[in-house]
Amino acid sequence: MQCHSLIKVVFMITSYKIFTLPTCIKCPSVKEFLKISGLLGQEINLKEKEGLLELRNYYTQVKDKMPPRDAHGNLPLPIVLFFDDQNNIEKVANSMDDVQNVLGNSVVNN
Repeated sequence: MQCHSLIKVVFMITSYKIFTLPTCIKCPSVKEFLKISGLLGQEINLKEKEGLLELRNYYTQVKDKMPPRDAHGNLPLPIVLFFDDQNNIEKVANSMDDVQNVLGNSVVNN
C-alpha cells in the first residue's frame, strides 16, 4: 500500500509595492483596497524616473508572472508586488480580482 502525503505550502505576505501612473483608471480602486487591507505598502509612480528604475530592477524576477504587454508594448497597470517577511516576491497582481485572490489565499498579519 502506497502512502501519499500532502504538503501544504503557506506563505505570509507582509507588504506590497504598487506601481501606477496618474492616468491609470484601475489604479485608484486597487490602491484604496490595499490601504484598508492592513498591509504595509508603498506606491511607486512610473511617471518618475526612479519609479521606472525600481520596476526595471524587479521585472526580471516577475516577467513570467505578468500578463502580456499591449499592442503598444505597455505593461498592464497596476502592477502589485507582494512580499514576504524576507522581502521575497511571493505574488504578482494586475487587477482587483488578482489582489483579492492573493489576499484571500494568504495569511496577512501586521
